[in-house]
Amino acid sequence: MRAYTVADVFAVADIFAAVTENGGGLGGLLKADGGAPDGSAAPPDEGRGLAIANYLLGVCLAKCRDKIVGWFASLNEMTAEEYNALPPERLLDTVEEIAARPESKDFFLRASRLFSKIGGSGIITEKG
Repeated sequence: MRAYTVADVFAVADIFAAVTENGGGLGGLLKADGGAPDGSAAPPDEGRGLAIANYLLGVCLAKCRDKIVGWFASLNEMTAEEYNALPPERLLDTVEEIAARPESKDFFLRASRLFSKIGGSGIITEKG
């Protein structure tokens, strides 16, 4: 999987906007890596990837599939058509790799702090 770029920030923002517009729970996606959507303690490392995969499959993919497939295809340096032709396990592999990357958590924590400073409410908090 390729390194993140600024374009990925906008791709993720588009996904979040689509999920929120369509009645999905943006907070659930953002909390999936730091804990369960109900605010309970974070699951073990293996469970975090599964929590994110479950949320993506259950809510996000149903609401904004084309945007997510486009982003995942881009991360894997292929077209959406090529990505859609892969075995289903590749979707889970992509989600797990995103969840495992330290820069994913770092970015979302910083974005949440910045959003709080400019008048929003922080969605993600650091544990510990």
